[in-house]
Amino acid sequence: MREGIFRMNEFEQSITINRAPEQVFKSVADIEKMPKYLPAFHRIERQAGERIRAEGEIMGYRFTQTGYCKSDDELRRMDFGSDDPAMSTGWLQVGPGPDLAAADVTVHLSLQIRPEQEEMIRTRFKNLEEMIGEGLRAALRALKNYCEAQEVSLDEADRAAST
Repeated sequence: MREGIFRMNEFEQSITINRAPEQVFKSVADIEKMPKYLPAFHRIERQAGERIRAEGEIMGYRFTQTGYCKSDDELRRMDFGSDDPAMSTGWLQVGPGPDLAAADVTVHLSLQIRPEQEEMIRTRFKNLEEMIGEGLRAALRALKNYCEAQEVSLDEADRAAST
Protein backbone atom coordinates (compact mmCIF):
# COMPACT_ATOMS: atom_id res chain seq x y z
CA MET A 1 0.00 0.00 0.00
CA ARG A 2 1.15 3.49 -0.70
CA GLU A 3 1.66 5.77 2.22
CA GLY A 4 -0.69 8.36 0.68
CA ILE A 5 -3.80 6.34 1.51
CA PHE A 6 -3.17 6.58 5.24
CA ARG A 7 -4.82 9.30 7.28
CA MET A 8 -2.47 10.95 9.77
CA ASN A 9 -3.89 11.54 13.22
CA GLU A 10 -2.11 13.56 15.92
CA PHE A 11 -2.78 13.15 19.63
CA GLU A 12 -1.22 14.75 22.70
CA GLN A 13 -1.86 14.46 26.43
CA SER A 14 -0.05 15.67 29.56
CA ILE A 15 -0.04 14.90 33.27
CA THR A 16 1.77 16.11 36.39
CA ILE A 17 3.57 13.43 38.40
CA ASN A 18 4.58 14.12 42.00
CA ARG A 19 8.19 13.01 41.60
CA ALA A 20 11.31 14.85 40.45
CA PRO A 21 11.65 15.06 36.65
CA GLU A 22 14.95 13.11 36.73
CA GLN A 23 13.30 10.26 38.62
CA VAL A 24 10.30 10.15 36.27
CA PHE A 25 12.49 10.14 33.17
CA LYS A 26 14.69 7.39 34.58
CA SER A 27 11.53 5.32 35.10
CA VAL A 28 10.17 5.83 31.58
CA ALA A 29 13.56 5.42 29.89
CA ASP A 30 13.73 1.86 31.25
CA ILE A 31 11.51 0.60 28.42
CA GLU A 32 11.63 -3.03 29.50
CA LYS A 33 9.51 -2.01 32.52
CA MET A 34 6.80 -0.36 30.37
CA PRO A 35 4.45 -3.37 30.62
CA LYS A 36 4.16 -2.56 34.35
CA TYR A 37 2.20 0.59 33.49
CA LEU A 38 1.16 -0.03 29.85
CA PRO A 39 -0.79 -3.29 29.97
CA ALA A 40 -1.30 -3.38 26.17
CA PHE A 41 2.41 -4.24 26.00
CA HIS A 42 3.17 -7.71 27.30
CA ARG A 43 6.89 -7.48 26.59
CA ILE A 44 9.33 -4.86 25.31
CA GLU A 45 12.98 -5.63 24.82
CA ARG A 46 15.95 -3.62 23.64
CA GLN A 47 17.85 -5.02 20.74
CA ALA A 48 20.99 -3.54 19.18
CA GLY A 49 21.40 0.21 19.73
CA GLU A 50 18.07 2.05 19.62
CA ARG A 51 16.20 -0.94 18.18
CA ILE A 52 13.32 -2.44 20.17
CA ARG A 53 10.89 -5.34 19.82
CA ALA A 54 7.42 -5.18 21.39
CA GLU A 55 4.69 -7.76 21.90
CA GLY A 56 1.20 -7.03 23.12
CA GLU A 57 -2.49 -6.83 22.44
CA ILE A 58 -4.77 -3.90 21.59
CA MET A 59 -8.53 -4.32 21.13
CA GLY A 60 -8.14 -8.08 20.75
CA TYR A 61 -5.41 -7.71 18.11
CA ARG A 62 -2.16 -9.43 19.10
CA PHE A 63 0.94 -7.80 17.71
CA THR A 64 4.68 -8.15 17.48
CA GLN A 65 6.40 -5.02 16.23
CA THR A 66 9.93 -3.83 15.78
CA GLY A 67 10.94 -0.22 15.87
CA TYR A 68 13.17 2.28 17.62
CA CYS A 69 13.30 4.19 20.88
CA LYS A 70 15.82 7.03 21.22
CA SER A 71 16.38 8.47 24.67
CA ASP A 72 18.03 11.80 25.40
CA ASP A 73 18.80 11.97 29.12
CA GLU A 74 19.82 15.62 28.99
CA LEU A 75 16.57 16.74 27.35
CA ARG A 76 14.55 14.04 29.18
CA ARG A 77 12.93 13.12 25.89
CA MET A 78 12.19 9.84 24.15
CA ASP A 79 11.37 9.49 20.47
CA PHE A 80 9.84 6.21 19.36
CA GLY A 81 8.27 4.56 16.38
CA SER A 82 7.37 1.38 14.60
CA ASP A 83 8.96 -0.02 11.46
CA ASP A 84 5.43 -0.51 10.08
CA PRO A 85 4.32 2.73 8.37
CA ALA A 86 0.73 1.98 9.38
CA MET A 87 1.65 2.15 13.06
CA SER A 88 2.64 5.05 15.26
CA THR A 89 5.54 7.34 15.94
CA GLY A 90 5.77 9.82 18.74
CA TRP A 91 7.66 11.35 21.59
CA LEU A 92 7.52 11.67 25.35
CA GLN A 93 8.94 14.69 27.18
CA VAL A 94 9.49 15.06 30.92
CA GLY A 95 9.78 18.64 32.08
CA PRO A 96 9.70 20.52 35.36
CA GLY A 97 6.37 20.53 37.13
CA PRO A 98 4.72 23.22 39.22
CA ASP A 99 7.36 22.70 41.93
CA LEU A 100 10.79 21.04 42.26
CA ALA A 101 9.29 17.76 43.45
CA ALA A 102 7.00 17.34 40.42
CA ALA A 103 7.33 16.63 36.72
CA ASP A 104 5.09 17.42 33.77
CA VAL A 105 4.97 14.55 31.28
CA THR A 106 3.69 15.07 27.75
CA VAL A 107 3.23 12.30 25.23
CA HIS A 108 2.57 12.96 21.54
CA LEU A 109 1.41 10.24 19.17
CA SER A 110 1.29 10.39 15.38
CA LEU A 111 -0.87 7.54 14.16
CA GLN A 112 -1.36 6.59 10.53
CA ILE A 113 -4.57 4.68 9.96
CA ARG A 114 -5.74 2.85 6.87
CA PRO A 115 -9.39 3.52 5.93
CA GLU A 116 -10.39 -0.09 6.73
CA GLN A 117 -8.73 0.16 10.16
CA GLU A 118 -10.57 3.39 10.88
CA GLU A 119 -13.87 1.78 9.89
CA MET A 120 -13.19 -1.18 12.21
CA ILE A 121 -12.31 1.19 15.07
CA ARG A 122 -15.46 3.26 14.50
CA THR A 123 -17.63 0.12 14.73
CA ARG A 124 -16.29 -0.43 18.25
CA PHE A 125 -15.94 3.20 19.38
CA LYS A 126 -18.02 6.28 18.71
CA ASN A 127 -15.05 8.51 18.08
CA LEU A 128 -11.43 7.70 17.15
CA GLU A 129 -10.08 10.83 18.84
CA GLU A 130 -11.99 9.99 22.02
CA MET A 131 -10.68 6.40 22.01
CA ILE A 132 -7.02 7.34 21.48
CA GLY A 133 -7.25 10.30 23.86
CA GLU A 134 -8.70 8.10 26.62
CA GLY A 135 -6.00 5.49 25.94
CA LEU A 136 -3.28 8.11 26.34
CA ARG A 137 -4.89 9.51 29.50
CA ALA A 138 -5.14 6.00 30.97
CA ALA A 139 -1.50 5.30 30.11
CA LEU A 140 -0.37 8.56 31.74
CA ARG A 141 -2.46 7.85 34.86
CA ALA A 142 -0.87 4.39 35.07
CA LEU A 143 2.60 5.94 34.66
CA LYS A 144 1.78 8.47 37.40
CA ASN A 145 0.64 5.68 39.75
CA TYR A 146 3.76 3.64 38.93
CA CYS A 147 6.17 6.53 39.54
CA GLU A 148 4.44 7.84 42.65
CA ALA A 149 4.30 4.35 44.20
CA GLN A 150 8.10 4.11 44.15
CA GLU A 151 9.12 4.63 47.75
CA VAL A 152 12.88 4.95 47.20
CA SER A 153 14.31 7.48 44.81
CA LEU A 154 16.09 5.97 41.82
CA ASP A 155 19.36 7.68 42.84
CA GLU A 156 19.17 5.98 46.25
CA ALA A 157 18.44 2.65 44.58
CA ASP A 158 21.42 3.10 42.23
CA ARG A 159 23.73 3.91 45.18
CA ALA A 160 22.51 0.86 47.11
CA ALA A 161 22.97 -1.43 44.11
CA SER A 162 26.56 -0.26 43.55
CA THR A 163 27.69 -1.04 47.13
